[in-house]
Amino acid sequence: MAKQIGTIGDVGVPEYDGGFVYETAPGEYEIEWVSVPEDFEDPSARWTIYRVGLDPEIPDWGDLHAVARSMGQSLIDLAKAFQSTNPMERAWAYESWARASYYGWYEFDQYPLELTVEEVEKRFSVELVSHDEKEIDLDNLDEFTQSYIETALWATTDNSHDDGGDPLDKNYDIDDIAPETLKQMAEDARAFQRDNAKDLSGLDNEQAGHDFFLTRERHGAGFWDRGLGDVGDRLTDAAHAYGSFDLYIGDDGKIHHN
Repeated sequence: MAKQIGTIGDVGVPEYDGGFVYETAPGEYEIEWVSVPEDFEDPSARWTIYRVGLDPEIPDWGDLHAVARSMGQSLIDLAKAFQSTNPMERAWAYESWARASYYGWYEFDQYPLELTVEEVEKRFSVELVSHDEKEIDLDNLDEFTQSYIETALWATTDNSHDDGGDPLDKNYDIDDIAPETLKQMAEDARAFQRDNAKDLSGLDNEQAGHDFFLTRERHGAGFWDRGLGDVGDRLTDAAHAYGSFDLYIGDDGKIHHN
């Protein structure tokens, strides 16, 4: 039986485009890339599932230089990722190849599955609703997002007195976060993981979520001081690009953001 070892693309797959990485046999790996239709509620909507073996080699078709250039990546890093012993690095390389401007997953799997919403829900054990209707499921947050939100409550004070007040997590928890603020926090965490999947690969998800909040807020700790070298530098720059995320207690007693 195949064992899931990770995801690539959007962590919200299969509600958003992304892929599941499986170990199908000892030392053998495969991606199931899910391409999502625009309208979930259209009875004719179909999810396209591409199944691609993660062979540890550079594809013998196409142009590696062109892919690296199109994706703004290092040719050497991309070549090494294809031949890596780490299946998640190989998955990232295959995703880069598929996302290049003139290739796609179809070039890897020309006979993909076309599934209805009911079939997708059964295959991946999920319940799918439209983006606008979906609420944040607090019981099923991924480790990165959970840690990111908990760190925000721990590192932010309630301004209850002149020295800044008490940390929010002393008197509040995730249930006290206003829905629009919680949604934004989850979206930021999802986007950061998606856009920095290669650099986050191999890191502890809980620590990475913690460091994402601290780094975007420019606290005294974060990705930059974890001994990660160039990876830490890139993650720091990516987190800084999000800017600060200021939380405060509203008149309704809920936690909001500026």
